[in-house]
Amino acid sequence: MTLISSWFCFLCTLFVCLPSCDAAPFSILSSSSSLSASDPLLVTLPLGEVLGTNSSYNVQRFTLPYAAPPVGVLRFASTQPLSAFPNTTSGGVYDATQLPNACMQDPDSRYGINQDSVSEDCLYLNIFRPAPKQNPDGAKMPVLVWIHGGSFISGSSTAPGLDGSYLASQNGIIVVTIQYRLGMFGWFTPSAFTDEVAVSPTRRSVEEIAFGRYKRVYPTQGSEKPPAEGAAKSVYNRFNRNRASEKRTYNTIGSYSGFQKRADTVQGNQGLADVIYALRFITSHISSFGGDNTSITVAGQSSGAHMIRALLSSPAASPLFSKAILHSDPANYGTQLLNTSQLVSDYALSQTSCSDLACLRNMSAAEVLDASYATANAGNSIDSSVAVSEVFRPFIGSLAGQPLEQNPSAEAKSKSIIFTNVENEAGPVIGNMLDSTATGATSAELTAYPVALPRDQLLQQMFNDGRGQTIASAAQYGMNTSNTSSYPTPQAKSQLFSKATDGLRRNLEEILTQGMFICPNWHNALRTGESSVYVGLFEKGIQYPSNAGNTYCSSDNRVCHEDDIQLVFTDPSKVDDATARTVREVQARWVAFTRTGNPNTKLYGGWSSVGTSVGQVAKVMRLGFYREDGVKQAASLIDTVSLQAGQYAGCGQLWGGQIKYDWQLYG
Repeated sequence: MTLISSWFCFLCTLFVCLPSCDAAPFSILSSSSSLSASDPLLVTLPLGEVLGTNSSYNVQRFTLPYAAPPVGVLRFASTQPLSAFPNTTSGGVYDATQLPNACMQDPDSRYGINQDSVSEDCLYLNIFRPAPKQNPDGAKMPVLVWIHGGSFISGSSTAPGLDGSYLASQNGIIVVTIQYRLGMFGWFTPSAFTDEVAVSPTRRSVEEIAFGRYKRVYPTQGSEKPPAEGAAKSVYNRFNRNRASEKRTYNTIGSYSGFQKRADTVQGNQGLADVIYALRFITSHISSFGGDNTSITVAGQSSGAHMIRALLSSPAASPLFSKAILHSDPANYGTQLLNTSQLVSDYALSQTSCSDLACLRNMSAAEVLDASYATANAGNSIDSSVAVSEVFRPFIGSLAGQPLEQNPSAEAKSKSIIFTNVENEAGPVIGNMLDSTATGATSAELTAYPVALPRDQLLQQMFNDGRGQTIASAAQYGMNTSNTSSYPTPQAKSQLFSKATDGLRRNLEEILTQGMFICPNWHNALRTGESSVYVGLFEKGIQYPSNAGNTYCSSDNRVCHEDDIQLVFTDPSKVDDATARTVREVQARWVAFTRTGNPNTKLYGGWSSVGTSVGQVAKVMRLGFYREDGVKQAASLIDTVSLQAGQYAGCGQLWGGQIKYDWQLYG
């Protein structure tokens, strides 16, 4: 279930009732398997030897666990390290040839998820590297780590389009796709037994988080004397002695040097801890695959981009990557407050028959999954602070740090970042939720239920707390404003929404696209913007399988949520010439950025940084939009977009001020 589809499901519950496995992803090599130490598919790591497989485009793939399986007593626990690879052959070789099962979620054929392909044992990553003969000099290659989306309740490293073979082979880089726990499995923070009490990094000491079994809190600033003696004194000294050298990355696992958190509590933010642990694994081991562990770029789409936003704020994650690419971050939603996370988890707990961790850990995975989806479908009926399409998500604490959207840290500002959106982000939800509308229509009929709702009521369902009413009367989004492409140009044919075919749905889609995605993303880019922050918008895409049956997304050359994913990974020879042109440009720019932190090349230049004119203008690369006046232009065009006039006046005049973002209202 994607971010957009989960929002759609919640809206439908206003009228209809929604309906609402633990095998490890490896095969055992036979003891007679013949392996040579010189075999290029055999790689030696500190944890043992691993055997990969040949993929397409002369690339090798290795699928590896990066943490202990979060099963049994480790269900809901913070990420724990591997001591050795499991289930090796008699020769000690781990079979890394089989793609992993996805983390626990409902089946969805659009994403290749079936009932037999999910498991709690899912903390795996896939490494795609060019075969050694393609890199005869042995030069260390930059690394691109992709984090999948799915509203934090679905998705996998093997979703359609996430094969990193072509991108790695043609560009001499290493591509890694990772998985993390989802839903209740990955974001469980019940008020009754949560030991993550740091509402912000400055409120409580990280010592308490790292050593949760000790209830004494020792201030990090030294305003209180440390304990005089005993085990607590030893732990305190060991923590402070290693704090600088470890850069606090050990805080991701809630344990240090053998000291672990109490068995009857959880730390929460398990999914975020998983991703940080995966990055630690990559940093520690990618050099054995030819990768440069000092040149790691994280990239992700939708909630995967939201995850990156949390990583950019996390003191534990900061040393583990230097560059970031955020595709379609639903930036209206912030890193939520601990209290909101607890409300969600308490609701999830109420959907079970348990009241303690021991009981929950004895439940079947399917029973936990049922409670997880019941919670996701409840949405903000749990509380107005709950995000409809990201019910489970990171919360503010010692691990997540100070939210980027509120106050970007110096560490975040020091990194090179690309923020991107697609032109019609909200197309899937509008197309799935509402039937097409006649010219001049003032109400739209729900697809799932034969009732028509007026525009103002639909907007109130999209944006609560009175925001929908404000939007409904805002001149910037009125039905008598121009309906053009996202960027008005002299060539664009301007037409009033009230006079356009299907104008009401187009108007609602523009509002949701801007309010949920584009405006808050530009806000984040401008606040983070130094010399190496870039903003782009995809005006060309490859339709994602989830959008194939959506008539709104399939018309008028729209580029909907997820339609940018395959541009990053696909072989351009597999698509039409016009799309291939954009594929080549996007891949060239993304690879250049992965290498240098700058998305410009000799052929594809012109992408200037966003600048720091907060609330005034944004320099936006229109990816896939080329000159049509006969002048040959290799690269897409860049616009300097006014946020105080034209179609994006809503970004500069309304959002963040008169109309608050979710993160401003609820944290």
